[in-house]
Amino acid sequence: MTTAKTDPANLVVEHWPVADLVPYAKNAKKHTPESTRKLAGVIRARGHWTAPIVVRAETKEVINGHGRRLAALHLGMKTVPVVVLHGLTDAEADALRLSDNQVSNQDYDTDLLRQGLSALAETGGIDMDNLGFDEKELDFLVEDPGEMLDDAFVEDIGEAVEEQKTENDAKAAAVDEAPARLAEVFGFTKVSVADGRRVKAFMARIEAETGKKGAEAFMGFLTEFGI
Repeated sequence: MTTAKTDPANLVVEHWPVADLVPYAKNAKKHTPESTRKLAGVIRARGHWTAPIVVRAETKEVINGHGRRLAALHLGMKTVPVVVLHGLTDAEADALRLSDNQVSNQDYDTDLLRQGLSALAETGGIDMDNLGFDEKELDFLVEDPGEMLDDAFVEDIGEAVEEQKTENDAKAAAVDEAPARLAEVFGFTKVSVADGRRVKAFMARIEAETGKKGAEAFMGFLTEFGI
């Protein structure tokens, strides 16, 4: 028997135990501990939810709201608001999940975002730490660019470039002096026993000609031939 699909015009918000929600194992959107902590702070500050978790009825799998589920667990919540969708095929559930991840990942108008945050900061009474932005993001967005510290800018670009070049040269020199495995240099790790005897004879010859031993003799030989 085919289950009737949920009518989008008649969605009903229910409250389910958080433990009943099944996270989709292949959810493409990543949720870090830091992002979970931020979202939990936003939910705690609001005191209520503004978007229910969307769940597939037949499997109890989350379609939309994996981050909110993790935040609820972080807060120790027992139940959460959900919207249950009936009659979805696997392909339809996957399409909803992927499209939601895509459309929610949009760019912001930085100027308007800065204006809105600055207005909230000036108004007072709002905990700016629970808006989902970290401290550096808030500092950048709220502070007036015209009042940034002078030492945030390079006074002499030529001097800065030269210092960077010197630093890069020093790093390159340090890399050049680091030991390298012969297998990585030559591109092979083994030769036949017969070829091994030829290599030993070659090394004995250049050691005799250069008066040096081992790697120093080999490098002296290369230098002699301009390599």
